[in-house]
Amino acid sequence: MSEREHSYAKGFLVGAVVGGVVGAVLALLFAPKSGRELRRDISQRSEELYTRARRYFEELGSEAEQTLNEARQRADEIVQSAQRQAEALIEGAERAIQEAKSRTAAVRESIQTTVQRVQRAAKASAEAFEQELGSARESTSEEEDSQTQG
Repeated sequence: MSEREHSYAKGFLVGAVVGGVVGAVLALLFAPKSGRELRRDISQRSEELYTRARRYFEELGSEAEQTLNEARQRADEIVQSAQRQAEALIEGAERAIQEAKSRTAAVRESIQTTVQRVQRAAKASAEAFEQELGSARESTSEEEDSQTQG
């Protein structure tokens, strides 16, 4: 039953109870009876109406409790769903962070290897240049010596 239909049903039930009370009181007041009979009828009708009203409010309380329990259950389901989604997001973020760390470590290693290669190449180039420079100096020195001797 939808909320709107439920509201209409409650309104109808309240109207029926109130209408019954008013009708019963009017019937008792306008009925040709003695005072004692009238008081007895009013007392009986009052008890009947009290019993009906008590049942109605018990049912209403039961329905309210059921609705509240359903709302609590739904809220619990929503909270659990949100927790599961949050946990999944956190796990995904942690995996992404771990993957980024791994990639960063691999890039760092690659850069360090490249820097070491460049340093070795630069050192080898510097040594080769010094050897060439030394050879050139020796050649120049030998040529100068041979020219001065000659």
